[in-house]
Amino acid sequence: MNNFLKVQLEKQALGDIQGYDTVLKFTDNRVLYVHRCVLAARSAYFSNIFKESNTQEDGKLLIEISNYHLESIQILISFLYTDNISFPDNMYEHYLQEIVEICGMDHRKHEIFADIYNRKKLYMDSSASVIYEIEEDLIELYQSVEHSVDNIIEELCHNNFYADVTIQILDPHTNDIMHQLRVHKLFIARSTYIEAVFAPNMEESTTGVMKFNEVSLKGILCVLRYLYTNKIDIPIEIAIEVFICSHLFQLNEISQHAKRIVIENITIDNALDIAIIADMYNEHGIKNHCIKKVVDHYDEFSKLSHFHGLSEPIKTEIHDKYVYQLKKKSKQIKTKNRKQDENSK
Repeated sequence: MNNFLKVQLEKQALGDIQGYDTVLKFTDNRVLYVHRCVLAARSAYFSNIFKESNTQEDGKLLIEISNYHLESIQILISFLYTDNISFPDNMYEHYLQEIVEICGMDHRKHEIFADIYNRKKLYMDSSASVIYEIEEDLIELYQSVEHSVDNIIEELCHNNFYADVTIQILDPHTNDIMHQLRVHKLFIARSTYIEAVFAPNMEESTTGVMKFNEVSLKGILCVLRYLYTNKIDIPIEIAIEVFICSHLFQLNEISQHAKRIVIENITIDNALDIAIIADMYNEHGIKNHCIKKVVDHYDEFSKLSHFHGLSEPIKTEIHDKYVYQLKKKSKQIKTKNRKQDENSK
């Protein structure tokens, strides 16, 4: 996650300012481009100045900073995005003092930088504290998404850390809205599928609304948690739902985790349903495990009403493998009997 945010922050150095929603402008007219959701979630100082500002410039929030140097803010912002603390060789002491002052309302961050200021160097205790900083803040940011479920605030505001996209989960049969939640484009666009959806010529880039009729609320929340925090925690009971969502979002890492959990938990009770889903998404690995389970218990499955509701290709594949298995067993029995006859002579 740190590397992802680092890349997002450093895009401006290459002249790419797309995706930034806020400009920090200093007295010497130098500027920094940032993402409001990251700074609001990680810094009380920035959260407060965002609440008090509404000046726009070229569609981005404009924040004029006159009481701190760009160098101080740059070091702090790098820390807020990556949890890395890096000082230039010509670092002036008053820059570090400014960072300590800015972090005054953030106890843990203030403690880290105050210790560095007092000791004039990074040390192990600082590094250990830093490790937990970004994890906890990003979990809080994800939790704001959970809290927004069916309780969304449409406009950008500090209460939802300036979430800028609405996700609507639709009934697959009626397309009625079942659930709505607010998310942050910066994080969900880690998915190449979603990044493409927000291309300039797409409807979603104008409306800020994404609609899904094939994912569940629990499945998408599990995937969103991964997109925000890089953590994978998939309960067995929703593994297939997480697989569907992560497959749609083209997120291979969490998709493979979900796939493994699904395969490990295929049973007589769920094999047919999972086989149908796997076939729908062209997932041969899961489908083959389901078919093996059905073939191994063919007599039981063939009596079930929904067995006959399977698509013809799946039924044909099951039947062919079942017949092959019977022939294989028959051949093994004949071979065994022949050897017994030969031994008895």
